[in-house]
Amino acid sequence: SVGGAGMLLHFNFQVAVIGWAVVAAAVWALMALYVDMSFLWIGLRSAHTPHDHCVLVADGYETQRRLMKYKVAFIVVLYLCSFIFAVAHSIRQLRLFQIEDSKHSTHKDFCIEVNGVPECAGDQHLEKDIKVAMQEALGQRVVGVSVCWNFEKDKWVIMRVIEDDLYERENPVPLKQLDSVSTGVRRRYRLGFMTRVFAWMERVFLHPTTQRIITKGRNFSRTELRRANLRRHGVHLGVRAGTRQITKPVIYEGPEDGSGVESDTGLKDSPVKSDQNMEIDMDEVLGKMKNTGKAFVVFDTEAARDAAIRVAEESGGIQFKGVTLNLKASEVEPDSVAWQNCVTIDRVGRAWRVFSGIIIVLIAQLTWGLLFYLPYAYYELKFDYNYGQEPKRSQQMIFTIIIAFGNALMYIVCGEVADRTGFYSIDRREVCYMILYTCTCVLNIALDLVITYYVGYYKMVGMRQKNYYGTPLEEMDNFS
Repeated sequence: SVGGAGMLLHFNFQVAVIGWAVVAAAVWALMALYVDMSFLWIGLRSAHTPHDHCVLVADGYETQRRLMKYKVAFIVVLYLCSFIFAVAHSIRQLRLFQIEDSKHSTHKDFCIEVNGVPECAGDQHLEKDIKVAMQEALGQRVVGVSVCWNFEKDKWVIMRVIEDDLYERENPVPLKQLDSVSTGVRRRYRLGFMTRVFAWMERVFLHPTTQRIITKGRNFSRTELRRANLRRHGVHLGVRAGTRQITKPVIYEGPEDGSGVESDTGLKDSPVKSDQNMEIDMDEVLGKMKNTGKAFVVFDTEAARDAAIRVAEESGGIQFKGVTLNLKASEVEPDSVAWQNCVTIDRVGRAWRVFSGIIIVLIAQLTWGLLFYLPYAYYELKFDYNYGQEPKRSQQMIFTIIIAFGNALMYIVCGEVADRTGFYSIDRREVCYMILYTCTCVLNIALDLVITYYVGYYKMVGMRQKNYYGTPLEEMDNFS
């Protein structure tokens, strides 16, 4: 109950993975104990002399032929049992989540998701109209209505206004004073090399995109994330009655010595940005905004929500301004709704977004293979393995870091594709991300297996190794 259902399911998954590995190892050990102890050492022994090598090859060949049927049977049984175990574990996880969810009442248990809301302008009282229509048609008291608005065009301005309003309500110090301090106090001096390096690392790590990828957009402070996004887009908002004052950056070339300017945050800005104020009429911006086809209706109790759904199902929907509204129980919590993605998109548009995302991931995977993996594979395959030579550890470490960097880029690409697909809930975004990243990992593993196979082959060829019948490996057409 302390960590919630997510933590419970996560630890269940960890225990399942550990248990699966322990059982698989135990079955392999039992098979070695009752069939042949060679299962524990075959392929692990090394030869130090040509005579030992010939003995090892001959013994390994005979042992492999004798035990192959047991190894194949073990792999087939392990695969089938793993598949059945994975399906059973997923069903159990789903049931555990449903049980935990039924024990606790959360925000979504009082909420109905409404689809098919007709398009209206922001200057109309749409929430009030929907609330009145719902109370009259369903016979239940409605606490409130949240309409999903299409604010993608003015997203940064609107979100900054919301955050500023929340900040003003929660903090006694006026935001205008803090903004004037952060933008007005600037000191000029030359930064040292290490200071610039660590400042750059801090900017990269605290960048909104980096934080969104690391925390999946949930754990990092949303206020700080949006403020950082707004600063990156050059939007700085002050407060005035009736209107909102936006400070638009103007590029300034800075001092002649190129030392730049150090702000109160400790980060260097180059070139320097000065402020030019302009005002935006928020009433006009909100009045021109159009709603999407989705809304959320909140009831007093969970029983009232369930009764309203039953009435809607029996009547075939709720009539509102000449259209039929479709109602269903909300499947997501308010903090997991991506409000900017609640735009109504038809199936063709959604399918096109998914297809475009897959194409982007494939292009990124191809780029990763050409720029990161291909140099590594070329070096490994063209290395001179004669007489048992191997690449230096420093070289292997460098290539390993390069490959890891490429994998991190694929991590970022999959996350960005999942974000830009436009799922209206973080849960669906996570599902899309996991599918994309799992597919890229499977492809990476396949490439690793191929490269490992050829590297092992070239190593044995370089060591002049022969098969059971004395034929050198480079003279063999196949290994069947």
